[in-house]
Parts: sequence; C-alpha cells; structure tokens
Amino acid sequence: MICSFTELARSAEFTFVAPAVGNSVLKRQKGHPDGPTPASSPEKKRVREMSRERSPPPPLEFDAKITIPSSSGPATSSDVFGPIFASPPSAMKQPAANSAGPATSSDAFGPIPASTPSTSSPATVPHRDDAPTKAPTKQSKLKGFFKVVTKEEKEVMQARDAELFRNTREVREQQEREEKYEAELKAKEGARERKRKSRAKLRGERIAAGWVPAVTGRKRRKIVELEKNDTGPLASSSKLAENSRPYRGFREVSRKNNKPQGRKRKTQNEPTEASRINWKNPLIWPHIEMAVVKVGRPWSESEICRVAKIMAPDMFAKITSQVIGTWIDKESREAGIFKWKDSVVAKLPSGAAPGGESTRVGILDSYPELCAKIKKHLEGLRAIGTPLSLVMIRAIMVATIGDEQPHLFARIMPDGSEFRCSDSFVRKFLRSKMGWSKRTATRAAQKIPPNHEEILRNAFLREALIIRDHALPAELRVNTDQTQVVFQQGTKKTWNEKGAKQVANTGQEEKRVFTYVPSISGSGGMLPGQAIFSGKSEASLPSTGLARVRGGEEAGIQPRTLDGQELLVYAGNNAETRE
Repeated sequence: MICSFTELARSAEFTFVAPAVGNSVLKRQKGHPDGPTPASSPEKKRVREMSRERSPPPPLEFDAKITIPSSSGPATSSDVFGPIFASPPSAMKQPAANSAGPATSSDAFGPIPASTPSTSSPATVPHRDDAPTKAPTKQSKLKGFFKVVTKEEKEVMQARDAELFRNTREVREQQEREEKYEAELKAKEGARERKRKSRAKLRGERIAAGWVPAVTGRKRRKIVELEKNDTGPLASSSKLAENSRPYRGFREVSRKNNKPQGRKRKTQNEPTEASRINWKNPLIWPHIEMAVVKVGRPWSESEICRVAKIMAPDMFAKITSQVIGTWIDKESREAGIFKWKDSVVAKLPSGAAPGGESTRVGILDSYPELCAKIKKHLEGLRAIGTPLSLVMIRAIMVATIGDEQPHLFARIMPDGSEFRCSDSFVRKFLRSKMGWSKRTATRAAQKIPPNHEEILRNAFLREALIIRDHALPAELRVNTDQTQVVFQQGTKKTWNEKGAKQVANTGQEEKRVFTYVPSISGSGGMLPGQAIFSGKSEASLPSTGLARVRGGEEAGIQPRTLDGQELLVYAGNNAETRE
C-alpha cells in the first residue's frame, strides 16, 4: 500500500509501547546540544544556534503501529495537511478494503468514516536498522551526585572559601572608603567654591555701595604655627597624662628592687598608661592661674579655656570648659566672690602625687557601728602602751564580729569562699580604716595608774594648802622636771668590710646619756639647770680642756658631787639668779 504523508498523518492510529528500560535511556546524553545543563553552569545562559545543515530525523524511541482505514469520494473539506478526499487518490494502487461508508464524525485530522469491519491487516512501520541503541543504565542515588571528601580536604576548602570571602570583603571595604573619601572631597570642593562665589558676590555688592578696598601693597598678618616643643618638654610628649603623674613610674621602679618572694602580680593587674591628665600638677596649674588672671572678673569657663589654649595649645588641647567649670565655686560666684572650690584647693598641695579614690568597699563598711567599736578598742589598748601584734588584733576583731554580727562568718564571697577575717583582711582594715602601719617601738610606755585623776586632784589641793598656810610667793613656787639627753646612741648596724659573713658589734643595746633637770619659777624666772652624768669620778664628766666647757664655766656652770653622782650645776653670774 502506498499513501501520502498527509493521508498517513490524518488517518493513522498510533499505539505507543514503552520500552522495557529505565527512564535514563529516554534522557539525552551529556554533551548533547539540547541536553540539560547544571543550574549554576555558565552554559545555561549560552545562546543555542540552530544548525543550518539538514540532519536526519531522530530515531523513534518507541514502537508505532499504524492502521489506515479506507476512504473514498471526492474532497469535501481541507485541513492543515491539505484537501480531504472521500476516496483514495489515483496514486494509490491498492485501496483499503471495506473503506466505503459515510463519515459519521471528525477529529483534528478531518472527518472519521463509520466504523466497519476491516479485512486488511494494519500497516506496521518497522524500526530503522541504523538507529543507535542505548544500553540500559541503573538509576543513581542522591549521594551519587556529590563527591566524598576527607576531613582535611574539607578544612582546606573551608579555609580557601574564608580567605576568598575575606579578600572580597577587604576589597569591598577599601572601595567603600575610597568612594566615601572622594565624596567628602567633592563636597568640600563644592562648599569651597560656593563660599568663594559668595564672598565675591558680597565684595561686589560692597564695592557697588561705595566701599573702597584697602591698598594692595599692605602686608598681611602672618600666622605663626606653634611646634610641639614650643611649650616645654612636658607638653611636647604625647604621653601628657602619664607625665603629669610621675609617681606612677617611681612606684614601678621601686617594685623592681623588691625581693622575688611573695605573691606575683596577675596579668590583668599589670599597670597601664594613665588616660586622665592631672591638671593640678605643679607644672600645669600655674598656667591655668595665669589664664585666670588674664581673663579677669567675672570668671568665665569658656574664656579661661580659650586663653589657656592660646598660651599653651599643646598642653591644654584636651581641656574643656566643662572641666574648668567643675573647679569654680558656684555658690560664691553668685555672691560676687570668685574662687576655686575648697576640695580643689585641698588637692593642690599633693601636686604630682594626687593619689586615687578607691571604690572598693569591705564587708564591714555596711556596719559603721561595728567598725567604730573595733577602732575604739584598739586605740584604747595603744593609748596605754600595749603592744599589738597581728594575731592579737585578729583575735579582737573575730571576737567583736562574732558578738555583734555573727552572720558575717556565713556569708559567701564572690569567689565561693566564706568570710574568715584573714590576716590580709586585718592588714587592709588597719591601713585603710585606722591609718596604721607596722612600727618599731622608740621608747618605753609610761604606766599610768588607774586612779591618776584622783592623785592629781589631791596633789593640787595639797599644794594650794601649803601656799595658803605659809604665804609662799610666786618666786618660791618652782616647777622642775628631768629629761634624758642621748649623745651616743647604740645601734645594731655598722660599717664593715663588704661581703663579710660575720660582723661583730659590742654595745648594741647600750647608749651614752645624761639627765638634764630644768626648773622655772611661778614668776617666770629661769633657775639654774643641772646636768647629771653617771660616774664616780671626774672622768665621767666632759673634758675641761674643751672650748665649749670653758665657755660653760664662764657662764657659771660648775661641777659638783651629790650622793656619788657628778653634777654640772649652773650657778649664774648675776645676783638675781644667785638669790
């Protein structure tokens, strides 16, 4: 049977039979011109050009069975394929059997004749022998699309991505900075140009109004720019805050000479450079006083600040009028009196060593009555000369705290420990609250009897009775006392050969002294004094050949012996003293 393609397309019935292979066989191979490309591939955006060469039709991927029913009659209508004939054309040599009959329906290809049993077998389109065959492939899993990498390779990839992102960010930030700088520079140039035009316009208006410009040959005032070393070495340094507090450096230098024993300083407690300037420094405050004198009354914070910056621009670059305003006494200024605050004046003597204000408080700061009781107890013991050791003071504090506020020993500290009134706490209390330090005794304390007030009262009444009964004049009422004069002090230290392992010393606790007895009468007259030297002979007295001793003899000082003690008694040269 021979038929045209139009007749074949119009009247063929196709039956599709899916091949017994996977879906991957129906997909185009990788690299095919019309094949799919990855979403992130740049080839996705390429423009595909149609080949101008005629390529053979693609092979069918399925089996097709075509059944062509018979038709007869002239062309009654037409469609996209051409005219539709009722009977097969003359080119067809073997018309289909049982194809006559009227058309009862139509479809997209044309009218459909009535269904009649057909004796002819359907035409079958065979496969092409040269069609390429594809081997069936197994469907891949989801993990098959990804590459398995090791941990080291993953870290390298992450580091590379991070470096790429950082470089990209740095480049972007640099571009933004450059764009910002160019925009600012352009804005400044525009503002400068607008200002120049504005000044030229104002100048033209003034000239039009009759203003005559100055002579062009006039010299302009030169602006002298001060260098950093124009205001002295203190202001020339960029570390003005550190230089205004020199004692900070002295403390660090002294720490280097300390012994290596003891607790070491923590890293977070290492000293840092000062950030606040000590304006009360003796090298800085006089400049402020000079600025105040130049400004005059009434005191103005802004004017004082302006004048100070003119006098020493580098030194007072960071000072503000608000800071100067905190130093001025506001209440006195309202009354017409201009002066600094008392707190500021009190800090001026400290000068280069202003110290600091500690904001740390102890556990006893919330109990002032307890602190006062401990201080009173300790001060009372020292008043009577009782030596106080750290162990004794801690025992007193523990007993007082346990009696007044026992719950303090159960308080948990920030580090998780309980309060135990340690030795370090006792030392801090003595230094900060009482202002005490560890000292060496210099003299023996005098023992005062408990009834000393009664003894003094009885002595006063007895003296008053004697003066009344015997009518003693003021010249005969003499007040005398004795004091010890040291002229050779014993010591535990001596100069000796360097590096000696043993240093012998005699008389470490001994000293050479004499007792001087001054006397004064009730009338105000000075009586002859007495100097008592310990000894049995004149050898214990100063040598008579000394110039000072001869001068004393001329003044009336004569040696005498009293109960085995050698005395130097001042007899006096005038009659009033002898009487």
